[in-house]
Amino acid sequence: MQAYFLAVNGTNDNWADDCLLAFWPLQKVKPASEPAGLFIFADHSVSACEYAIRLSQTESEPCPVVVIGGPEPRVVADSFSEFVEIYLTGDFAKLLP
Repeated sequence: MQAYFLAVNGTNDNWADDCLLAFWPLQKVKPASEPAGLFIFADHSVSACEYAIRLSQTESEPCPVVVIGGPEPRVVADSFSEFVEIYLTGDFAKLLP
């Protein structure tokens, strides 16, 4: 994820794609209120739901991505890389609450 922020650092405010998903710049990333320990880094359809990740200090610890905004938060990808891969392949239904 560090490499992503160094290279891209989110989409701009005018970004619109078929999925209506906006990746946030690092300065907008914030802690999620629930579940605790996650950081919100993207949203869908102007925050209809948000995507948060559990960050770790080491590569061996899991860093799942969770969608927040449905009945219950749920893991949609096991890593940021997997999240981006799902997004880029267009299988967006897997990322919805």
